[in-house]
Amino acid sequence: MLSEQVKGNVSTFPKPVIVILIFSFSIKFSYNSIRGTLPLYLIDTLHLEESQATVFYHAFSMCVFFFAFAGGILADSFFGRYKSLIYYSTSLSLGLVLLTLTAVPMLHFPVSELTILSLIIIAMGCGSLRSCVPAFGGDQFILPQQARQLSLWFVLMCIAHNTASLSVSFIAPVLRKDLTCFGELTCYSLVFVVPTVLMIVTTVLYVVGTRFYRIEKLQENVLLKITKCVTYALYQRIKSSKKRPHWLDHADKKFEPTMIEDIKSVTALLKLFLPLPIFWTLYSMTSTAWTFQASRMNGELAGYLIKPDQITAVNPVFVIIFVPIFHSYIFPLLAKYFWVNTPLRKITLGGLVLALSYYVSGVIELNLEPTYAKIPIKGLAQVRIFNTLDCNINLNIENQDFVLERLSMWQNISIPANKTVQLEYRADYSNCGIYDVPSVIVSGKLEAVENSATSWAITKKGLSYRYTDSLDKSKSGNPRIRALIYIDADLTEPKPVLRITHNNETLETIALSKKFNASVFKEVAHKSYAFYVNDRLVESNAFIKLGGVYTVVGYASENNTVARAITVTEPNSFHILWILPQQFLLAIAEIMVEVLVMEFAFSQAPVSMKALLQALWLFTAFFGNLIVIVVTEARIFERKAFEIFFYAFLMTVAMAFFATLAKFYRYKQDSEDNLENDTQEETSKNT
Repeated sequence: MLSEQVKGNVSTFPKPVIVILIFSFSIKFSYNSIRGTLPLYLIDTLHLEESQATVFYHAFSMCVFFFAFAGGILADSFFGRYKSLIYYSTSLSLGLVLLTLTAVPMLHFPVSELTILSLIIIAMGCGSLRSCVPAFGGDQFILPQQARQLSLWFVLMCIAHNTASLSVSFIAPVLRKDLTCFGELTCYSLVFVVPTVLMIVTTVLYVVGTRFYRIEKLQENVLLKITKCVTYALYQRIKSSKKRPHWLDHADKKFEPTMIEDIKSVTALLKLFLPLPIFWTLYSMTSTAWTFQASRMNGELAGYLIKPDQITAVNPVFVIIFVPIFHSYIFPLLAKYFWVNTPLRKITLGGLVLALSYYVSGVIELNLEPTYAKIPIKGLAQVRIFNTLDCNINLNIENQDFVLERLSMWQNISIPANKTVQLEYRADYSNCGIYDVPSVIVSGKLEAVENSATSWAITKKGLSYRYTDSLDKSKSGNPRIRALIYIDADLTEPKPVLRITHNNETLETIALSKKFNASVFKEVAHKSYAFYVNDRLVESNAFIKLGGVYTVVGYASENNTVARAITVTEPNSFHILWILPQQFLLAIAEIMVEVLVMEFAFSQAPVSMKALLQALWLFTAFFGNLIVIVVTEARIFERKAFEIFFYAFLMTVAMAFFATLAKFYRYKQDSEDNLENDTQEETSKNT
């Protein structure tokens, strides 16, 4: 084992880092498998509302980043980074195993309770690893001789993380949606088992490589030393009337100057971290808000269907492509022509780019609003009339004449109403001679209810059946379909059903009652279907699209069976590729903020506090996710677009504050921790 001794040529890249890089890839793959799938899993399996799923997801993220903070402290103060990685990866593996078993419906585990428990265990392991892996990887380098290789380590780690994210973006949606298991439309257990196996294998690989690592000796309890020093300094400052250049200088009677200077460095960095929770607010929301936004969009492209959680794959692609371009070309150009020549200036610019991505997302949401389901509102009522017969009906409603064609729908979605309103109607059945109707002319009143959608059905018995309709698009984005088929008394089949088939395979059935009523909704996949009433084909090619709500109306008797799918809520029409510009900007922001802050914090942190500073950086994400929960639960905004613009504005203000703080920050001058390129020689100047 390499402990204090430095072996090999310092000009080469430390080989143990390759194992740590693979280990880091597995952790990110596992985390992203959960992170990318969890919002949809909560909706599909735990049946949460979109706002509830958002709160649940960000509560999980808060736990991850809380344990990133706690894990970093424990690593630096008690376990050491090498042992910490073993303990924390074991926790992550156990949590993944439990979540996988929970997602298997045939085991009949209490899903809600065990999902929460498994996510807590995963958060403990994954969060702690996030703060320890970068620091342990950095420990393998000899500074200042390997400063350039250390900078490359952070770049490679960024590429590894985004390669993991890219892999998850392609693999997870296919396992979740394209494969079925245990008789369900989705297969979440298969999504979770892949990272479980990968995490167990790479943990074993990490342990096998133990003798090759450079393991730093565990220092004295860092957090305890900092607490004692800060407490003593504050006490002496209150007690003494003597002014000192810095309030921590009051501790020089009891603590070493190097310790005091190290804590000064940490406090200076913590000041810079103050506005950065807003970065995590926006960054973490891309997994929920942008995924839900994509689920309201049309994913058809050249015969292929892009799934909502697949569109996120472009972000790691952009990052992998942009990382070498930015480090080789963009950063030098920014330094030469735009005076963006220090880490803090780059971070500020990156934060503004992230704000811009949300302004773009808000504009996209404004364009999506016309495609939302037309939900009833206060002061208005909605009425729909479905013609289940194979003949045209001449209708007069409130002195307005029109023809309601066979197997079709009429609607009025903006009827002024105060609680209820009565609409006079007259229906002429003179074109329906094939049916034994009680009267050629039927008249009466239709009732509409305020803030509600009331649907009526024309049958051979008249216009008397009504029900409260549901127009909402599904939470998952899948099409919703129900049956409204009148079964005549002469139909001999004892249990009639509507069969929904694709390529001659029955994918779904809806039971039809001889006591006429509207069936419950079923969710189906986006594709072309044929509909059968029992074995009688009634529609051969009905394209059921994402986001659409459909009612199959019809009539079935021994001699005449007809039916047709009617669109009640229009399917998604705004194309999912419009989400690419915001993903493009997000990738730039990720390179300029997340990667640079990690590198900057590591370079500026004292040797004994590097994992602690990584943990503190990640702990800002705890507060970032807390902001999301507070805003979501407060339900401040009625329109989603306004909420997105609010976050964009918040990020803009946060970056203005960050730029102000950065003006007063002085970089460490010691070359051991200075990771700036040679072209950026002004690292000791103000930003």
